[in-house]
Amino acid sequence: MGSVQDLPDLGPEQEAEIKAEVEEELQLKLEELTVEAASEEAAVTAEETAETAETAMETAETAETVMEAAETAGTAMEAAETAGTVMEAAATAETVMEAAEMDGTAMEAAATAAETAGDREPEA
Repeated sequence: MGSVQDLPDLGPEQEAEIKAEVEEELQLKLEELTVEAASEEAAVTAEETAETAETAMETAETAETVMEAAETAGTAMEAAETAGTVMEAAATAETVMEAAEMDGTAMEAAATAAETAGDREPEA
């Protein structure tokens, strides 16, 4: 290897030209690194956005399941109300049957009383 003394002397114009070329190369390298960093950041942001979208979809599915469960609960409540109405109707029918039975018993008693009265001979 040679020494610095073996290099030719540069004039101010050549020094300025070399400096400009080095500065230009450094600027290009800086821009390249900036673009790479921005691309990496964009990739990370895209990945985070995809994860957020996936979470949103899972949340939507969960909400749909909750809505279906609420509808099922509503249907169950309606069925319970209907069962209550049926039970009330059965109780009413039972009361009607008891009343009819009493009415029948009362009619039998009246018929028996009439028969008994008819069997008796009038007292003189």
